[in-house]
Amino acid sequence: MDFSLSPEVEDLRRRVAAFVAEYVIPLEEDRANWDAHENIALPVLDGLREKAKAAGLWAPQMPQRFGGL
Repeated sequence: MDFSLSPEVEDLRRRVAAFVAEYVIPLEEDRANWDAHENIALPVLDGLREKAKAAGLWAPQMPQRFGGL
């Protein structure tokens, strides 16, 4: 059985990993980005969502016709 990823899925995997390394991990490391409940503060999260949309990584579970991948 071949478990290798297709070129398209491998590209997506690399893009997601790069996005997480560049944007998500640094946000989590800086407590100034957290709210009182230790979640990423909504204004910070909104900015992260916009970056994900701009990177073409928004809503992977949704069909393209609805704005997903």
